[in-house]
Amino acid sequence: MKGQCDYEIEKAIIAKKFLKYVLSHASTIVLVNPGRDKYDRVLAKVLVDGNDLSQLIIDSGNGRRWKWPSMERTAGKLVRLSYNENCVVR
Repeated sequence: MKGQCDYEIEKAIIAKKFLKYVLSHASTIVLVNPGRDKYDRVLAKVLVDGNDLSQLIIDSGNGRRWKWPSMERTAGKLVRLSYNENCVVR
């Protein structure tokens, strides 16, 4: 599991457990508009029992909408800033 700090890693583990529970208890799982990205990863909207999985994850507090990370120059290098005030960027 990857993260910028221990807090993010802990939150990711909780989100993974939530996702596993939701999917294992679903009656139906539907992939809408499946496709592949340039790295050959599967891209699709996922419906679980008719509900948008991404919205379920957000509504449960286990995720957030994606925003492009802020960047700043530090000692001549471009560094990604954390969104999370609980993390110190490594």
